Amino acid sequence: VAAYHELKKLVSTPFPFPLIQMTRTFLFFWVFTLPMVLAEDNDQIYEVLILMFFITYGFLGLEYVNMELDDPYGDDPNDFPGQRWAETVFEDVYIAIYKTDGFASAVALRSRISERTARGSPLENYRDDANTGFHLRSGVSQSASGSATGTPSASPRGSPRESPRET
Repeated sequence: VAAYHELKKLVSTPFPFPLIQMTRTFLFFWVFTLPMVLAEDNDQIYEVLILMFFITYGFLGLEYVNMELDDPYGDDPNDFPGQRWAETVFEDVYIAIYKTDGFASAVALRSRISERTARGSPLENYRDDANTGFHLRSGVSQSASGSATGTPSASPRGSPRESPRET
């Protein structure tokens, strides 16, 4: 789950607009001025035209691939099917729980996941957990000062966990 949220953070961090703007400006300037340089040095105009077609096709093709890869987890036809992959992973987890702990545990996990997804998207749930100071690894709520509170906090699956005992 943490890796999923790290990928969401990576996807939601945009490239700086001036970097993209200057890269595209240089690309189009280079593509449109290269024929003038090649035509001046070469007497065979047909070879220059064919060469320029392939160079332009290649560089503009790379630019369009870059634009598609800029947001691979959206809802465009060429994007990764993240929702379908997540459902497949959840079903694999349910099967593993069913094989190890039985039918009742698998149904309980499915209901807890359904309740959590009904409350909002996974990213919203993650942000809510981060804002309340809940840590996925320890299951302990942290106060504003960073010390562990003595109250039980909800685990990722919804069951309460006790905070660790202080020694």
